[in-house]
Amino acid sequence: MESDGAGHDFYAAGQQLVFSRYDRTTQRYDLYTTAADGAGGAQRLTQTADISETLPAVSHDGLLLASRSFYHSPPPRDAIRIFQVGSWSLVREISLPPPAEINFSGIGFSRDDQRLFFSAQAAGVTAPNVQNRQEVFSIKIDGTGPSSPRRRKSPSWATAREPSAAGTTSRTSWEPGAAGPSRSPCLRRLPPPTTARAEPSPAGGDASQPDRSGRELCGGRTATVISQGLPCGACPGNFAPDLFSTNLAGDETFLTDLNGHPFSADCNGAIAQPELEAPRSRPTTPGGVLYLNLYSENNADLIVGADTQSLDCYGRRLARLHAPDAVNRQISRVPSTLPQTVHGNFPHHRPAICAALKTVVNQQVPAEGEDACAGLSVP
Repeated sequence: MESDGAGHDFYAAGQQLVFSRYDRTTQRYDLYTTAADGAGGAQRLTQTADISETLPAVSHDGLLLASRSFYHSPPPRDAIRIFQVGSWSLVREISLPPPAEINFSGIGFSRDDQRLFFSAQAAGVTAPNVQNRQEVFSIKIDGTGPSSPRRRKSPSWATAREPSAAGTTSRTSWEPGAAGPSRSPCLRRLPPPTTARAEPSPAGGDASQPDRSGRELCGGRTATVISQGLPCGACPGNFAPDLFSTNLAGDETFLTDLNGHPFSADCNGAIAQPELEAPRSRPTTPGGVLYLNLYSENNADLIVGADTQSLDCYGRRLARLHAPDAVNRQISRVPSTLPQTVHGNFPHHRPAICAALKTVVNQQVPAEGEDACAGLSVP
């Protein structure tokens, strides 16, 4: 018995697919490749005793493949293996740099293919849930130059903008369970909302945010009723959002570094190099990454925003990508029911799921106005 569910990626201009397959007899994972349409069957790429290969990721130039390699023999450990695409020969194996330990949940190449980003359990991070012990690390593809950890709740290796609940590309696996909180992590801690559209309140005054991914999403700053009522780009004096008291180095600049511009540029759309939000994108780069950015219509998502900047003088509520090659699509009729509200319900909303899956399967974005769910039955 076999199952395929531990990661996949496209290469050869989207014509080929590399994926991880689980053998229930040996209880091990190995990498396979096949044509994107399934023709010709699957070719096995790895078969190493006592090692499971998962989470394959192809470099943007299509020359290298990186994957997680888990050693089952005691003591169990994780490593990164890099292969040459085509010959599938092993280029090198990289041991995880401290404080990274084990339990990968994602891996991908930097936009210039010179570094790898990966999420793994970090030493010294205490949390009852192992998923909350994850940090995002970076290391050069030659195994040198490890970076300090940068935590994000659900890294999206192909989109460079505030991570929406359902942002997806043709290279990115989409996890509907990773919706995040039902209230903006930028807000000071407040009593639970009593309505689906509860307005934020300055009550509580606690500027601590224990979740580093939340601090990074918010540019290292809180939000209040006043800061959300002022025009974008107008945060004067004492009305400017306070810094989180729990900030670590880099929390304020993580997303601005990633996007290539400050939050304030989202206020007027004056982006000097908007293409940096969607690196190596098609059609500018033949065989490049297909960017589809999904979000709720009419700015209904009060956490990540939507098509226009709203409700934040700092400029943090805009889901739309500026990159000319990126396709932005608003999804209608997302339920606002509690406890998740629009943000939490978005990745479970059928039209959003259909649009994401149809893009991946067809390697092209559904036409504007097309019902992506047409002809599909509810499982």
